[in-house]
Amino acid sequence: MKRRVLVVDDDPKEMSRIEKRLAGEGCDILTASTGGEAIEKAFSEKPDTVILEAWLPDMTGFDVCRLIKEARDFNARVIMTSSVVYDADEARAKEAGADRYVVKRRYF
Repeated sequence: MKRRVLVVDDDPKEMSRIEKRLAGEGCDILTASTGGEAIEKAFSEKPDTVILEAWLPDMTGFDVCRLIKEARDFNARVIMTSSVVYDADEARAKEAGADRYVVKRRYF
């Protein structure tokens, strides 16, 4: 069975890079470009993994992560990402419930 991945990013170029990488792994890819859209898709589509940008236009990825991780019927892994490196962001991601924090340029 294909792994379902929700990719959340407001930058079309970054979204495309991540999608290409995941397509090469044979994943079924869902996308969202805002926090509100991410929350809606996470609950309606039940992805296995969420790759979530830390800085979105309508709310932070940290808030999105916290909201979806607190839901009892949501058990997907959440990987927080950012192109900007702030030392405190990794700790904030862990506090929000993220399973991992990666810098996009190093991984995707």
